Amino acid sequence: MAESLTGLERCVQNILLRFAATTQNYLWAMNADGKILIAVEEIAEFDGIPNTRGYPRRRGHRHPSEDQKLGHPTLVQGGEVRIAGELALDEYGDGVRWVLNANSGRYCRQKPPRKEQVDAVVELFRESGLDVEVDYL
Repeated sequence: MAESLTGLERCVQNILLRFAATTQNYLWAMNADGKILIAVEEIAEFDGIPNTRGYPRRRGHRHPSEDQKLGHPTLVQGGEVRIAGELALDEYGDGVRWVLNANSGRYCRQKPPRKEQVDAVVELFRESGLDVEVDYL
């Protein structure tokens, strides 16, 4: 996982690919066994038309089908989740970097995770070889 995501980060340092890569969000969730699962956030349809441009929340945009998306529960087939959030490439200086948050409407809205919990997940990502920054929202 980390190798593929790190490779993507290297590829999109080129300005030609950056726009496409920085509009895509990924979902992540840690299941009850402590395994982190990642998937591309689904491309939603709005009025029957697929929207492939993306709406990065980190820039203040709202996805047009926000309440209709399948979301984090699909990563764990409806099972238990310890913590979940989003992962995205974001512009930083002249390049891009991975940014992680613990923003899950299903699993973190009622009881937001503590900073220590988010930091522990970040450490797992880094140990796997993917350097991420945190958006604590």
